[in-house]
Amino acid sequence: MLKAIKTSLFLLGLSSITLAEQGSVKNLELPNSISEASKQAISIVYQNNTPRPAPQNEAQWQQLQKRLEAQFQTLFKDAVLGAYQPTLKNRKVAGIPVLEITPNNWQENNKRLLYFHGGAYTRFSPMSTLSSSVPVANDLNIKTLAVDYSLAPKANYQQINDEALAVYKSLLESGHQASDIILFGDSAGGGLASTLSLRIAQEKLPQPAALLLWSPWMDIAAKDDTMITLMDADPILERQDMEAAALAFAPNKAEWQNPLVSPIYGDLSKFPATLIQCGSREALLSQCIRLYQKLDDGHRKLKLDIYEGMPHVFQGFFFHIAEAVAARQKMKRFIESL
Repeated sequence: MLKAIKTSLFLLGLSSITLAEQGSVKNLELPNSISEASKQAISIVYQNNTPRPAPQNEAQWQQLQKRLEAQFQTLFKDAVLGAYQPTLKNRKVAGIPVLEITPNNWQENNKRLLYFHGGAYTRFSPMSTLSSSVPVANDLNIKTLAVDYSLAPKANYQQINDEALAVYKSLLESGHQASDIILFGDSAGGGLASTLSLRIAQEKLPQPAALLLWSPWMDIAAKDDTMITLMDADPILERQDMEAAALAFAPNKAEWQNPLVSPIYGDLSKFPATLIQCGSREALLSQCIRLYQKLDDGHRKLKLDIYEGMPHVFQGFFFHIAEAVAARQKMKRFIESL
């Protein structure tokens, strides 16, 4: 199926994308232990990661959102839809816009994957993150609801968290069993999915069957080890860009260790089975390790799955490479083992 992707055109499009808005140009040697396709894709991002000033006000954030939305839809939409041929439907759940993704050859059942996209809470939508949601929906063969939650700075963390909880509650109220629901999120979306699990516990609602997390942003205040040691090696993330997004999401720095802002500081004892995937070349590696260590109490199925030489959310940005395919197969086996 992935042979349907025109790789040369995909990589050409990748070369036009600026992923971070502020920081230094990165161009580092890649290891010989990763696939050739990975080297090619990642090196293009390094070579074209030209710094831009971070937004300073809401109007500038909206300009950024509009530009990146158009660029990422251009880059990923046709490639993903051509490769996987899902059925897409815009609908609302609890008044919140969602994109319903039905995999090709899907057979009717009650299982649902609830997907929260990344983008530092300040950018992207379900349509610009199809490269994360559609391949997972396909490989897990599960109908997926990609939540189009409101973005910061127009919305703050309380509103964003409330929207996620409202969608989950609505699924339960419509007859879905919690055991049939899986939460999936990448980067900030992984943080949002984790915060949702905290909110579910606070509301005394049943937890979902599992959490699937790609490089979750668990601590927006973090200056942990790999935020220092790997920031210059990660072609996706930039420190100043993350700090600007953190301020947009939670303008009061005194709240940055609030569990509803940075879920790593919460009581995670009620978390369901959790799979954490990340790369060894990413600034959020320490946050993934910290999350794993906090959850490793023997009370749930838990796996930390780290990929050699891979950057932040490699499974979505480079969905066609061997490492991304392997990661999705690990997700499938994790869910099947529950």
